[in-house]
Amino acid sequence: MTPLPSVKILMLSKDPSFLSGAGGGDALQRHLYYLERLRKRAPGSEIRIVTFSTSPHPVFAAPVPGLNIYGTGSWHRAFYLPNTMKAVRQATRDGWCPDIITTQGPYEEGLLGLFIASSFSARFVPQIHFDLFSPEWLKESPWNPLRRMLACHVLKKADRVRVVSPGMKNDLVEHLGLSPQHIDVIPVGVSFRVTSLAAKACREKLSPRLEGRFCVLFVGRFCQAKNLPLWLKVARRVLDVIPETFFVLAGDGPLSQEVRTQAQRMGLTDACLFLGNIPYRDLPEVYGAADLFLLTSSHESFGRVVLEAQLASVPVVATACAGPAGILVDGETGRLTPPGDADATAAAVINLLLDEPGRKSMAAKALGRVEEPYGRQKLADDLTRLWCGP
Repeated sequence: MTPLPSVKILMLSKDPSFLSGAGGGDALQRHLYYLERLRKRAPGSEIRIVTFSTSPHPVFAAPVPGLNIYGTGSWHRAFYLPNTMKAVRQATRDGWCPDIITTQGPYEEGLLGLFIASSFSARFVPQIHFDLFSPEWLKESPWNPLRRMLACHVLKKADRVRVVSPGMKNDLVEHLGLSPQHIDVIPVGVSFRVTSLAAKACREKLSPRLEGRFCVLFVGRFCQAKNLPLWLKVARRVLDVIPETFFVLAGDGPLSQEVRTQAQRMGLTDACLFLGNIPYRDLPEVYGAADLFLLTSSHESFGRVVLEAQLASVPVVATACAGPAGILVDGETGRLTPPGDADATAAAVINLLLDEPGRKSMAAKALGRVEEPYGRQKLADDLTRLWCGP
């Protein structure tokens, strides 16, 4: 492959884990890998990331040559935009001039990214990692109708748009009239590494209470989109039929205490284990302890946790919102149930827990379909091809 000219990419993000590692995600590792693949295609390329941080002063980190990260030093998210402008000035103070501005959201930072792109005569490539046209998302915040209006304006002005699922691409074509040729479907790469420990060892390490019981798992953020009240309703119905079931929830978020309180109110305390945030490197052992993964989101743009479960050979039951519906084949590589339907979802979980050969067959089929299309090198190369394009 003939080397391409180097490119300079400025990314605007709200993910604090780039600097702090909060939330157990793998954002930093993914972007280090993106840089590695980008430099194979276009030697000398650089990525600079401006991201939300809560430290009292702006933070700067240079993990490797070519990847610099600038924190906004925002004591509250309300100050994210003005603090981001200060951080952008810091990132470009040495005369560094970006060729591409990319934003990890299409509304507040998207509008700012559009302005910055115009200032530098750079290409503007916003990203969408959520279901912008979901009625459920619209109801989550009184600000979301305004955010959708901003996003629609920004997306129409973009040079290209990156989305993480075909369904999202179809929505942009249908609702905004965007050209399909200007929308790139590139899911988020998964850096998941399957544990070498046997299931019994994973269970012993996680909790002695898992001995001799089925394990149903959730991994993710405790937020409204994940519809964890529905998850607990399903757990209650499953427990009534299969008393030897145990429910493990890994993650944290704004609804964490509310979910724990609801579990206690529903009599699930002795059957639930709340792990809190788990470092990403330790998640394989959590998946390794599970018999089944349950996702009850009201809306989900992609669903990386679905891929992680499949790579760990854990069968998945998920509500049929955009992300999981784009990954799972119902009855073959997983089970899809109507969003909000506790009875149908509980029935799917119960049927799979009581059908060990069916679970193993489903997990094997899912693994066979997920490894190639969602491999991290393919997805990283698709993304760097977008960045290097005309």
